[in-house]
Amino acid sequence: MSRTPSLPVALLRYIDLLAFSSHSSASRRRFESATGVAVPRSGIETLEILANSPLTGSELAATLRVDITQSSRQVTRLVRAGLVIKERAPDDGRRIVHFLSDYGLQVVLRWQRSWLTEMRRPLDTWADDDVNGFADWIECAVDRVRRTLPVPAGTEPDVAEQSGTRIAISEIAGNPVEARCLSAIADFVYLIGRADFDAALAKARVSLSPSQYFVLQDIGWFGPTSVSDVVSRLALDQAAASRTISFLESENLVLRTDEGSDRRSRPVETTASGASILARIRTSRLDSLRDLFADIDKDLAQQYAVLTDQYLDDVLSTADMTAVRYG
Repeated sequence: MSRTPSLPVALLRYIDLLAFSSHSSASRRRFESATGVAVPRSGIETLEILANSPLTGSELAATLRVDITQSSRQVTRLVRAGLVIKERAPDDGRRIVHFLSDYGLQVVLRWQRSWLTEMRRPLDTWADDDVNGFADWIECAVDRVRRTLPVPAGTEPDVAEQSGTRIAISEIAGNPVEARCLSAIADFVYLIGRADFDAALAKARVSLSPSQYFVLQDIGWFGPTSVSDVVSRLALDQAAASRTISFLESENLVLRTDEGSDRRSRPVETTASGASILARIRTSRLDSLRDLFADIDKDLAQQYAVLTDQYLDDVLSTADMTAVRYG
């Protein structure tokens, strides 16, 4: 490997890839390819949450961090598709609980087997000592990163409590060493997918919502880019993307180029202010990671950094092409 990354830089690279994947159309495309079922990105998250335990409508909305009307619409679509069942709780007829149907559970298991197989693939050529070392590191990262990217109460990552993931790991892992490493990776994927980025943005003194930040970041990576391409990459609806870009434009964070006579179709790119904010967020997040792992032995930190970069390079060699850009 030509570069010798620092541990915070290598870890931030991993976090950004997972964050992009969980907020982009890449996961939706992979889900449909793996399961043969087409659902919105938010539907995938709902299925994964209900795979852990049944929830009431209010509990599900709180876990998804959306209002109950929005989560109810999502659940209705999943019920119509035969993936989710709504029934009165046996111990309290006033409560309606949501849980996966047998069909829904099988779909989730197919999905988990698919992405866990991708996550395992780089380990095939690794020595057991390296696999164990990477597992040590990711377990440490899960514990510490949770402090800077808190998840809602009751959704802390714990593969031991996720029966579907545990079953998939037992089927896919070649030996106990790989099983331990995959468990750590699954916890990290779950953590970043559920993470609340508001705190990280506030720490960087940035007045953006996470969705606004991801759109700005996407434009920073791909710009000049069309609104329709932003919609495709982040799996947003056209109206939401247009509103977000208009807001970013009003804040002088993005601008539309002079190409084309129709303003609505002009490519969008970041301004100097937008690029500066993205740099400030990155610097703030790197500083937080440096503080989190400052006590790790220098040689061990370098070993962890090299393993992380090697792992990501191997994963990205077969990843969705838009995801590769985020590596």
